[in-house]
Amino acid sequence: MKTNPMHVTRVTARKILGGVAERTFAKLEAEGILTAFRKGRGRLPSLYDLSVIVPQYIAYARTTAPSAGDKDARARRDQSQAELNELRLAERRKELLPREDVVRDGQAFVKATQAKILSLPRRLVQAGHIPPETEPAVVGLLREALEEMARWKTALDLLHAAKERR
Repeated sequence: MKTNPMHVTRVTARKILGGVAERTFAKLEAEGILTAFRKGRGRLPSLYDLSVIVPQYIAYARTTAPSAGDKDARARRDQSQAELNELRLAERRKELLPREDVVRDGQAFVKATQAKILSLPRRLVQAGHIPPETEPAVVGLLREALEEMARWKTALDLLHAAKERR
């Protein structure tokens, strides 16, 4: 009996379909996506007609392949997961500081700077650089400058203020 080269065993069919796993092949067969040309009996293996199962498998693969939108969503998910892992690693390495500590230290720095600035008029009077009667006016100017700085919310505000002074 001549064998048809288009009729292959399960092992050969799996190889031709790109190395489909045994479990996947069995699942596709159970779902009726892939069908045997001749069912196996006893020691006789099942035979599959390549002209039938290859188009069936291609049609199945097209319907289950992820769309471009799925790929984009998966890429965004993977990217955000990687960024989160990097932050966790930096935190464990003590390369990140808790937000509360940064805010507290920043506020302490600003208050110390403010105190130093407001002490300047008294020191200028004591050093003889300005007359005592001008001290209140200088304090007023410095307070005005500090109040303006307190209104800055972004780096853009800072740039606008710097341009106005020129």
